[in-house]
Amino acid sequence: MATSKKKAATKKAPAKKAAAPKENLPALIDSGLNSAALAAHANYDVTEFAGIALDVNENSELFQNDILIPKIWLIQSMSELRKQKKADEGQFVDSQTAELLADEGEELNFVVLKTFKRWHTFKMVDGKKVFDSSDIMVFGKNHNLPYEETVDGVDYKRRQVISAYVLIERDAVRGMNKPYIIDFASSSKYGGRKMISDIKTLGNEGLPPFVAFFKMTSAEENFADGSAFVKDVNFGGYLPKASIPFLVKCRKDLDTMEDQIEIDDSDVIDANKSGGKKAQTNVNENADQTQAGI
Repeated sequence: MATSKKKAATKKAPAKKAAAPKENLPALIDSGLNSAALAAHANYDVTEFAGIALDVNENSELFQNDILIPKIWLIQSMSELRKQKKADEGQFVDSQTAELLADEGEELNFVVLKTFKRWHTFKMVDGKKVFDSSDIMVFGKNHNLPYEETVDGVDYKRRQVISAYVLIERDAVRGMNKPYIIDFASSSKYGGRKMISDIKTLGNEGLPPFVAFFKMTSAEENFADGSAFVKDVNFGGYLPKASIPFLVKCRKDLDTMEDQIEIDDSDVIDANKSGGKKAQTNVNENADQTQAGI
Protein backbone atom coordinates (compact mmCIF):
# COMPACT_ATOMS: atom_id res chain seq x y z
CA MET A 1 0.00 0.00 0.00
CA ALA A 2 1.41 3.40 -0.97
CA THR A 3 2.25 5.80 1.86
CA SER A 4 2.84 9.57 1.80
CA LYS A 5 6.44 10.66 2.49
CA LYS A 6 7.24 13.09 5.30
CA LYS A 7 10.42 15.09 5.98
CA ALA A 8 12.54 13.75 8.76
CA ALA A 9 12.03 15.61 12.05
CA THR A 10 14.58 16.15 14.73
CA LYS A 11 12.00 15.31 17.40
CA LYS A 12 9.25 12.72 17.15
CA ALA A 13 5.85 14.28 17.58
CA PRO A 14 3.51 12.60 20.04
CA ALA A 15 1.04 10.26 18.40
CA LYS A 16 -2.40 11.71 17.92
CA LYS A 17 -5.50 9.78 18.81
CA ALA A 18 -7.48 8.81 15.78
CA ALA A 19 -10.69 10.73 15.44
CA ALA A 20 -13.77 8.68 16.27
CA PRO A 21 -15.56 7.75 13.08
CA LYS A 22 -18.94 9.30 12.51
CA GLU A 23 -21.72 6.94 13.46
CA ASN A 24 -23.82 6.06 10.43
CA LEU A 25 -26.87 3.87 10.16
CA PRO A 26 -25.84 0.34 9.23
CA ALA A 27 -26.60 -0.97 5.79
CA LEU A 28 -29.68 -3.11 5.41
CA ILE A 29 -28.94 -6.81 5.19
CA ASP A 30 -31.03 -9.11 3.03
CA SER A 31 -31.91 -11.92 5.41
CA GLY A 32 -34.10 -13.82 3.01
CA LEU A 33 -37.15 -12.64 4.97
CA ASN A 34 -36.20 -14.99 7.79
CA SER A 35 -37.85 -13.26 10.74
CA ALA A 36 -36.54 -15.85 13.20
CA ALA A 37 -32.96 -15.05 12.20
CA LEU A 38 -33.61 -11.33 12.48
CA ALA A 39 -35.16 -11.66 15.92
CA ALA A 40 -32.28 -13.76 17.19
CA HIS A 41 -29.61 -11.27 16.12
CA ALA A 42 -31.46 -8.02 16.77
CA ASN A 43 -29.93 -6.72 19.98
CA TYR A 44 -32.86 -4.63 21.07
CA ASP A 45 -33.65 -3.70 24.63
CA VAL A 46 -37.20 -5.02 24.90
CA THR A 47 -37.97 -2.66 27.79
CA GLU A 48 -38.06 0.11 25.19
CA PHE A 49 -41.24 -1.44 23.82
CA ALA A 50 -43.15 -1.50 27.10
CA GLY A 51 -46.79 -0.68 26.45
CA ILE A 52 -46.56 -1.40 22.71
CA ALA A 53 -48.96 -4.09 21.48
CA LEU A 54 -47.17 -7.08 19.96
CA ASP A 55 -49.57 -7.28 17.03
CA VAL A 56 -50.25 -10.94 16.14
CA ASN A 57 -49.18 -12.15 19.59
CA GLU A 58 -51.87 -10.07 21.24
CA ASN A 59 -54.55 -10.85 18.65
CA SER A 60 -54.03 -14.59 18.38
CA GLU A 61 -57.78 -15.29 18.32
CA LEU A 62 -58.07 -13.35 15.07
CA PHE A 63 -55.28 -15.29 13.36
CA GLN A 64 -56.51 -18.85 13.82
CA ASN A 65 -54.91 -21.09 11.18
CA ASP A 66 -52.81 -18.20 9.82
CA ILE A 67 -49.46 -19.34 11.24
CA LEU A 68 -47.76 -21.42 8.59
CA ILE A 69 -44.95 -23.67 9.80
CA PRO A 70 -42.50 -24.56 7.01
CA LYS A 71 -41.83 -28.18 6.19
CA ILE A 72 -38.49 -29.76 5.52
CA TRP A 73 -38.88 -31.07 2.00
CA LEU A 74 -36.86 -33.88 0.48
CA ILE A 75 -36.48 -33.03 -3.21
CA GLN A 76 -37.44 -35.71 -5.72
CA SER A 77 -36.83 -35.89 -9.46
CA MET A 78 -40.25 -34.42 -10.23
CA SER A 79 -40.41 -31.88 -7.41
CA GLU A 80 -41.49 -28.43 -8.52
CA LEU A 81 -38.38 -26.81 -7.04
CA ARG A 82 -36.18 -29.12 -9.10
CA LYS A 83 -38.15 -28.29 -12.24
CA GLN A 84 -37.57 -24.62 -11.47
CA LYS A 85 -33.84 -25.37 -10.93
CA LYS A 86 -34.01 -24.04 -7.38
CA ALA A 87 -33.03 -27.35 -5.79
CA ASP A 88 -31.72 -30.77 -6.72
CA GLU A 89 -32.66 -34.36 -5.91
CA GLY A 90 -31.77 -35.62 -2.47
CA GLN A 91 -31.52 -32.16 -0.91
CA PHE A 92 -33.43 -31.03 2.17
CA VAL A 93 -34.93 -27.56 1.73
CA ASP A 94 -37.21 -25.08 3.50
CA SER A 95 -40.65 -25.43 1.89
CA GLN A 96 -41.38 -21.70 2.12
CA THR A 97 -38.08 -20.15 1.05
CA ALA A 98 -36.43 -23.03 -0.85
CA GLU A 99 -33.37 -22.44 1.35
CA LEU A 100 -30.95 -25.37 1.23
CA LEU A 101 -30.81 -26.99 4.68
CA ALA A 102 -28.66 -30.00 3.79
CA ASP A 103 -27.19 -31.22 0.52
CA GLU A 104 -27.46 -34.79 -0.70
CA GLY A 105 -25.18 -36.94 1.42
CA GLU A 106 -25.10 -34.44 4.29
CA GLU A 107 -26.68 -35.01 7.69
CA LEU A 108 -29.39 -32.66 8.88
CA ASN A 109 -29.39 -32.60 12.69
CA PHE A 110 -32.61 -31.68 14.48
CA VAL A 111 -34.28 -31.66 17.89
CA VAL A 112 -37.84 -32.98 18.23
CA LEU A 113 -40.22 -30.72 20.14
CA LYS A 114 -43.36 -32.81 19.61
CA THR A 115 -44.62 -35.70 17.50
CA PHE A 116 -48.07 -36.36 16.07
CA LYS A 117 -49.73 -38.54 13.43
CA ARG A 118 -51.99 -37.72 10.52
CA TRP A 119 -54.15 -39.33 7.91
CA HIS A 120 -53.61 -38.31 4.29
CA THR A 121 -56.76 -39.15 2.34
CA PHE A 122 -56.79 -39.45 -1.44
CA LYS A 123 -59.80 -39.58 -3.73
CA MET A 124 -59.53 -41.99 -6.66
CA VAL A 125 -60.30 -40.22 -9.95
CA ASP A 126 -59.91 -42.16 -13.20
CA GLY A 127 -57.62 -44.60 -11.44
CA LYS A 128 -55.35 -41.87 -10.05
CA LYS A 129 -55.01 -40.57 -6.51
CA VAL A 130 -56.02 -36.95 -5.92
CA PHE A 131 -55.23 -35.40 -2.55
CA ASP A 132 -58.44 -34.87 -0.59
CA SER A 133 -57.62 -34.03 3.04
CA SER A 134 -55.16 -34.20 5.93
CA ASP A 135 -56.45 -34.91 9.43
CA ILE A 136 -54.71 -35.10 12.80
CA MET A 137 -55.03 -38.61 14.19
CA VAL A 138 -56.74 -38.77 17.60
CA PHE A 139 -56.83 -42.05 19.50
CA GLY A 140 -60.37 -43.19 20.14
CA LYS A 141 -61.76 -40.82 17.52
CA ASN A 142 -60.25 -41.51 14.09
CA HIS A 143 -57.13 -43.62 14.70
CA ASN A 144 -58.68 -46.76 13.25
CA LEU A 145 -60.02 -45.54 9.91
CA PRO A 146 -59.94 -47.98 6.99
CA TYR A 147 -57.12 -47.67 4.49
CA GLU A 148 -59.60 -48.02 1.65
CA GLU A 149 -63.32 -47.28 1.55
CA THR A 150 -66.10 -46.22 -0.79
CA VAL A 151 -68.37 -43.33 0.20
CA ASP A 152 -71.32 -42.33 -1.99
CA GLY A 153 -69.82 -44.24 -4.89
CA VAL A 154 -66.39 -42.56 -4.58
CA ASP A 155 -63.32 -44.64 -3.73
CA TYR A 156 -60.83 -43.30 -1.17
CA LYS A 157 -57.38 -44.41 -0.07
CA ARG A 158 -55.55 -43.35 3.08
CA ARG A 159 -52.04 -43.49 4.43
CA GLN A 160 -50.67 -42.79 7.88
CA VAL A 161 -48.05 -40.08 8.30
CA ILE A 162 -45.64 -39.68 11.21
CA SER A 163 -45.00 -35.98 11.73
CA ALA A 164 -42.85 -33.97 14.12
CA TYR A 165 -42.29 -30.36 15.07
CA VAL A 166 -38.52 -29.89 15.14
CA LEU A 167 -35.77 -27.31 15.50
CA ILE A 168 -32.84 -27.79 13.17
CA GLU A 169 -29.38 -27.67 14.73
CA ARG A 170 -28.43 -24.32 13.16
CA ASP A 171 -31.37 -22.59 14.82
CA ALA A 172 -31.33 -24.47 18.12
CA VAL A 173 -27.70 -23.60 18.93
CA ARG A 174 -28.39 -19.92 18.22
CA GLY A 175 -31.46 -19.83 20.44
CA MET A 176 -33.80 -19.29 17.49
CA ASN A 177 -37.30 -20.61 18.06
CA LYS A 178 -38.19 -21.44 14.45
CA PRO A 179 -39.93 -24.82 14.26
CA TYR A 180 -40.22 -26.92 11.13
CA ILE A 181 -42.39 -29.94 10.38
CA ILE A 182 -40.91 -33.19 9.12
CA ASP A 183 -43.20 -35.85 7.62
CA PHE A 184 -42.42 -39.55 7.36
CA ALA A 185 -44.71 -41.46 5.02
CA SER A 186 -44.59 -44.21 2.44
CA SER A 187 -41.04 -45.47 1.91
CA SER A 188 -39.68 -42.96 4.45
CA LYS A 189 -41.93 -44.37 7.19
CA TYR A 190 -39.16 -46.66 8.42
CA GLY A 191 -36.97 -43.66 9.33
CA GLY A 192 -39.86 -42.13 11.23
CA ARG A 193 -40.46 -45.36 13.12
CA LYS A 194 -36.83 -45.45 14.19
CA MET A 195 -37.18 -41.91 15.53
CA ILE A 196 -40.41 -42.76 17.37
CA SER A 197 -38.79 -45.85 18.90
CA ASP A 198 -35.91 -43.79 20.31
CA ILE A 199 -38.33 -41.17 21.64
CA LYS A 200 -40.28 -43.95 23.37
CA THR A 201 -37.05 -45.11 25.01
CA LEU A 202 -36.42 -41.58 26.29
CA GLY A 203 -39.98 -41.43 27.58
CA ASN A 204 -39.47 -44.66 29.49
CA GLU A 205 -36.87 -42.75 31.53
CA GLY A 206 -39.19 -39.78 32.04
CA LEU A 207 -37.36 -37.66 29.45
CA PRO A 208 -38.98 -35.50 26.72
CA PRO A 209 -37.71 -35.92 23.15
CA PHE A 210 -35.81 -32.61 23.12
CA VAL A 211 -33.09 -33.81 25.50
CA ALA A 212 -31.48 -35.41 22.44
CA PHE A 213 -30.89 -34.72 18.76
CA PHE A 214 -31.39 -36.85 15.67
CA LYS A 215 -29.53 -37.13 12.36
CA MET A 216 -31.48 -37.29 9.09
CA THR A 217 -30.03 -38.29 5.73
CA SER A 218 -31.40 -39.07 2.29
CA ALA A 219 -30.61 -41.94 -0.03
CA GLU A 220 -31.93 -43.04 -3.40
CA GLU A 221 -33.71 -46.38 -3.46
CA ASN A 222 -34.99 -48.41 -6.38
CA PHE A 223 -38.50 -49.79 -6.53
CA ALA A 224 -40.34 -52.00 -8.99
CA ASP A 225 -41.88 -48.98 -10.71
CA GLY A 226 -39.17 -46.36 -10.31
CA SER A 227 -36.73 -44.81 -7.87
CA ALA A 228 -37.01 -42.14 -5.21
CA PHE A 229 -35.04 -40.55 -2.39
CA VAL A 230 -36.07 -41.65 1.08
CA LYS A 231 -35.38 -40.24 4.55
CA ASP A 232 -33.47 -42.12 7.19
CA VAL A 233 -33.09 -41.05 10.83
CA ASN A 234 -30.65 -42.13 13.52
CA PHE A 235 -30.19 -41.11 17.14
CA GLY A 236 -27.48 -38.47 17.43
CA GLY A 237 -26.82 -37.94 21.13
CA TYR A 238 -27.83 -35.99 24.20
CA LEU A 239 -27.89 -32.21 24.47
CA PRO A 240 -26.03 -30.22 27.14
CA LYS A 241 -28.10 -29.29 30.18
CA ALA A 242 -27.61 -25.60 29.40
CA SER A 243 -29.82 -26.03 26.31
CA ILE A 244 -32.82 -27.41 28.17
CA PRO A 245 -34.45 -24.19 29.51
CA PHE A 246 -34.59 -22.74 25.98
CA LEU A 247 -36.09 -25.95 24.58
CA VAL A 248 -38.66 -26.13 27.38
CA LYS A 249 -39.77 -22.62 26.40
CA CYS A 250 -39.95 -23.64 22.73
CA ARG A 251 -42.18 -26.59 23.60
CA LYS A 252 -44.46 -24.43 25.76
CA ASP A 253 -44.71 -21.84 22.99
CA LEU A 254 -45.64 -24.59 20.54
CA ASP A 255 -48.36 -25.93 22.84
CA THR A 256 -49.78 -22.40 23.11
CA MET A 257 -49.98 -21.73 19.37
CA GLU A 258 -50.57 -25.23 17.97
CA ASP A 259 -54.28 -24.61 17.35
CA GLN A 260 -53.35 -21.66 15.12
CA ILE A 261 -50.95 -23.61 12.89
CA GLU A 262 -51.81 -24.44 9.31
CA ILE A 263 -49.82 -27.37 7.96
CA ASP A 264 -48.47 -26.84 4.45
CA ASP A 265 -49.30 -29.99 2.47
CA SER A 266 -48.56 -28.45 -0.91
CA ASP A 267 -45.86 -31.05 -1.55
CA VAL A 268 -48.43 -33.85 -1.33
CA ILE A 269 -50.96 -31.92 -3.37
CA ASP A 270 -48.44 -31.13 -6.14
CA ALA A 271 -47.18 -34.72 -6.22
CA ASN A 272 -50.64 -35.98 -7.04
CA LYS A 273 -51.57 -33.19 -9.45
CA SER A 274 -48.88 -34.15 -11.92
CA GLY A 275 -50.00 -37.71 -12.52
CA GLY A 276 -48.12 -40.01 -14.84
CA LYS A 277 -44.88 -41.66 -13.82
CA LYS A 278 -43.70 -39.68 -10.87
CA ALA A 279 -41.30 -40.87 -8.21
CA GLN A 280 -43.30 -39.73 -5.19
CA THR A 281 -46.56 -41.09 -6.53
CA ASN A 282 -45.00 -44.43 -7.46
CA VAL A 283 -43.51 -44.82 -4.02
CA ASN A 284 -46.87 -44.05 -2.44
CA GLU A 285 -48.41 -46.88 -4.41
CA ASN A 286 -45.74 -49.23 -3.06
CA ALA A 287 -46.45 -48.03 0.45
CA ASP A 288 -50.18 -48.64 0.12
CA GLN A 289 -49.44 -52.32 -0.38
CA THR A 290 -46.55 -52.86 2.02
CA GLN A 291 -47.20 -50.57 4.98
CA ALA A 292 -50.95 -50.75 5.53
CA GLY A 293 -50.45 -52.74 8.69
CA ILE A 294 -48.85 -49.96 10.75
